[in-house]
Amino acid sequence: MVTLSLAQSLNPQKVDPSVPLALAATVAAKIRTATMPGRIILFGSAAEGTFKAGSDLDFLLVFADLDALKLGRGALRTLARLQADIPLDLVFVTADRFDHHKDIGGVCFIAYHEGIEL
Repeated sequence: MVTLSLAQSLNPQKVDPSVPLALAATVAAKIRTATMPGRIILFGSAAEGTFKAGSDLDFLLVFADLDALKLGRGALRTLARLQADIPLDLVFVTADRFDHHKDIGGVCFIAYHEGIEL
């Protein structure tokens, strides 16, 4: 497990890009164990290679429909607390919403065009 010391978290230096990507892969595996989103997309600083000490991991989770999204959100409610060494930001969307917004703007646009599918 990757942990950042207090000194590292107070000094926002870039982190080796392989570190957040490895941690993101571990988190994605935990997400898939708890629930089955159609897509898991890492976006933000970890995907862009600008991750720094103190950054969080941003995930867009795309579910087939609203019922699957609600089940997934319930199953993942404690995951962010389980991954205490680096904060997580989990964004839940339905496939229809993702498909509609991926070329318009907002978080779906950013994740689709700049993210890494895990």
